[in-house]
Amino acid sequence: MKKNLRNWCGQIGFTLIELMIALVVIGILASIAVPAYQDNIARAQMSEAVTLVNGLKTAVYESYVQDGSCPSNNVAAVGGIALSSNITGNYVLSVATGGAGSATGGVLLRRQ
Repeated sequence: MKKNLRNWCGQIGFTLIELMIALVVIGILASIAVPAYQDNIARAQMSEAVTLVNGLKTAVYESYVQDGSCPSNNVAAVGGIALSSNITGNYVLSVATGGAGSATGGVLLRRQ
């Protein structure tokens, strides 16, 4: 009776080689997907940093035009720029401004 049932239903289960081939295919797909995911994470981190810095452009520009220097926000909020530790994100620890000229002044990003 069992012999007739097996012939009628066809093959039951998977062979070991079929399972191994499936695992190899999954491994190859994972090896392609992980670097792509890491690349997307790096892009998200950089995008967040650029967004936080863009919020400071106008205030830094106005201060530089008036005084010829970039205000430092490390100790206190000045010139419409929030305290450096208050400008944070998921991947950015703080955004600090400061410096006297274009070579030494600007914005410093600290990653977490």
